Amino acid sequence: MKVPLKMWSIDVAREQPVTRLNLANLCRLSLESGYNAIGLYLEHRFQYDFLPKNPFSDLLSADDIKKAEKEFPEIQIIPMINVLGHTEGFLRMEGYQSLSEEPFKGLQACPSQPGSAQLAKRIIDSVASAFHSELIHIGGDETAALGVCPQCSAKVADFEKGPDCDGKAKLYSDYHNPLLEYVKSLGRTPAIWGDMLLEHPQSLASVPKETVVFDWQYFESPLKTSTVLLEAGLRVVTCPTIHAYNASWLHLDQSQSNVSAHIEVSRQIKTEGICLTTWEPGLMGMMETWIPAILAFGKQISGEKRKVDDEYIAIDQGEWLTLMKQIPEAAPSFAYSGTRSSVKCRFLLYSNPFLLWLRNKDLIEQHGETARQLLLQAETSTTHPVYRATSAWPRLAIEFCQHANAASLHYANSNLGQCQNELQVCRQTFEALERMTTIQHQGLMGSEADTWRCRNARSHIEKVMKNIRDFGDGSLGYRPSFEHLSHPKFVPHDQGAWWLVNSWANE
Repeated sequence: MKVPLKMWSIDVAREQPVTRLNLANLCRLSLESGYNAIGLYLEHRFQYDFLPKNPFSDLLSADDIKKAEKEFPEIQIIPMINVLGHTEGFLRMEGYQSLSEEPFKGLQACPSQPGSAQLAKRIIDSVASAFHSELIHIGGDETAALGVCPQCSAKVADFEKGPDCDGKAKLYSDYHNPLLEYVKSLGRTPAIWGDMLLEHPQSLASVPKETVVFDWQYFESPLKTSTVLLEAGLRVVTCPTIHAYNASWLHLDQSQSNVSAHIEVSRQIKTEGICLTTWEPGLMGMMETWIPAILAFGKQISGEKRKVDDEYIAIDQGEWLTLMKQIPEAAPSFAYSGTRSSVKCRFLLYSNPFLLWLRNKDLIEQHGETARQLLLQAETSTTHPVYRATSAWPRLAIEFCQHANAASLHYANSNLGQCQNELQVCRQTFEALERMTTIQHQGLMGSEADTWRCRNARSHIEKVMKNIRDFGDGSLGYRPSFEHLSHPKFVPHDQGAWWLVNSWANE
């Protein structure tokens, strides 16, 4: 790379419909904030030329990329694919499921099956013909299932018969290195994430030296890890993140700290650039509200002293920002953590929103009410529909827990009519949330899956209401607990909930 890479990556793999207009807007925003590259983290979310074109699809196409490259020649648009881990979007499609390392489980293809490498090459060929970027990023991260299937397990065991051999390192290298060489054969520079190379350092020596390693360290300085990669003779890009996947909105202070650490290290040890990563705009992520932070970080990467708060103040969202920054301290459920937000997962992802009431008890206590009041103030402090929705959905999550808790208390006291009234409010919560997903789509991107998640949750609440009517009066000879009746796996007469007692029953 002739100039340092100043890049941000956009996660379009998690359900995001990135239209041609949105791509143009993202390129324009990048130029305004000093980025010289955009990474499109695609996984399965691209109109690959080896797959049938779906007339109902909203995926980006090769034509979309070529038009954006022509309109914004200053921006390098880099394809970021995955060819082993994070291939679940392919593995859940008919015809590709046999390539999975574990049957209908996990997110990894099997490196021992020839079909996996064949699929990988077809993916690489497709993006190489669509994108003109110098770099092609083939992924390679989070392959935790290495050596799980019988064939891979036998390979690892055989490799480890050698002296001091890390069998998983060799399995990883034997799969990825030929694909890195394949990218080179196309006249491009290969790139790969660094986490598995660092986890299995025996793999470092065999990586083609032209490879650019993207060292993502979201919770600490990359000084130690990037130094290891540089000393192995590899090219390095440091990768901070926007802490949004683990928040109801954003953890701005932690994001700023992470970005600052990567900027400092990149300049200190002279890496080839910085890539700001953004993950999982789905689950009511409202990416449009992240843009001011992304702009500020881009300016910081370019050497400007720009504060994130100033970007929000400039668009008249300063009061909203001040209130939203208080949410992580208001209730433990919204606190900063290293994992995906429990509120997002239990309320939206698992098709059983009662899990939020069951597990996040702070939301029905004073902590939750404090957070709810702050969210309500934030919601009313702005007229921007996407910013309002960003505050409204976690408020509704808290209110759902409050009404679900009231329903459980009424049920315990055999007040079934009042219980049903509270559940009706819970049902209406997801009607309101579904309307918010439309607001998402009118913004920068938005998750189409979120619309269906709201519908699934509403249907489940209706099923729970039916369970209460049918079985809440003791007609089974016992009264199932509210926790049991509100679970999707409730079965009449299975008083002990065998699916819960016997973990093997979930296999």
